[in-house]
Amino acid sequence: MVQGRGLPDRPGQASLPGPGATASLGGRGQMSLALKAARAAGGPLTTMTPRNLPLAMGLALCCLLVLPQDAWARHKLGGFQNLSPSDPQVEKVVQVAMADYNKGSNSLYYFRDTNILKAQRQLLAGFKYYLTVEMQSTICPKNKVDGNTTDVTHCPLATGVQQEKLHCNFVVLVVSWKNISYLQKHNCVHMESPVEQPEGAGGRG
Repeated sequence: MVQGRGLPDRPGQASLPGPGATASLGGRGQMSLALKAARAAGGPLTTMTPRNLPLAMGLALCCLLVLPQDAWARHKLGGFQNLSPSDPQVEKVVQVAMADYNKGSNSLYYFRDTNILKAQRQLLAGFKYYLTVEMQSTICPKNKVDGNTTDVTHCPLATGVQQEKLHCNFVVLVVSWKNISYLQKHNCVHMESPVEQPEGAGGRG
């Protein structure tokens, strides 16, 4: 069987097979010739073959499907992302909520947070934080001398009859690129002592 001979390689020009050469080349040889032709034409080179394309697409789809829900919400406008209560950013936002709450409160003493129960973040025009916090009254009194400079995190907690505990839900808006952060909404209820029973508890005798 007579096989055609290819032209010698020249700089900037691909070697082209002679007549009948394709019949004697396997799949690997055909790929090599295709790469040479693409290189000579200045086109992009790729090693992706039609046989491997479905596998690659399947692997990419699997990677997307196994992403946690928070990963999707993180990039979705209006989506909610659960945050760790110990996250430094959460603790910082809680202090914003505490400062604004104390500023608007009628209490004679400052309150400070004692337990962060839950934290979520929503991407809107900035970040909106939804916080569930337990807080307690302190022995640090409000007055015009210290204004808003009191660091309530170091205020000792009140005890005995002066002790007051609250369970609060806060909504805080943070727009970092405008240096804006403030308490939008809050809802606080007094926490009852475990030994106290609501009126009518225990049923009738």
